[in-house]
Amino acid sequence: MNAVKADQLEVAANSAEFITTLFVTFGTFRSGPGYAATVEHSILVSPEFQGRGLGRALMHAGFEAARAAGCHVMVGGISGSNPNG
Repeated sequence: MNAVKADQLEVAANSAEFITTLFVTFGTFRSGPGYAATVEHSILVSPEFQGRGLGRALMHAGFEAARAAGCHVMVGGISGSNPNG
């Protein structure tokens, strides 16, 4: 078991299981100087782990990482195929 700490959250998980269970990431939203500090983020929490506050904790960790990277705006979209969207 590996312990992974994200903000105030500690998750103990098998590393292969952790990769497919939850993640948060962000990257360039659009090109151009007006979007230089804007990123688009993605988050995934597998259904069996939803409703436990893990998504919220991941988003807070993502916010802090983006802020530390000089980002001021995070944009997220929900796919039309998302059953919970």
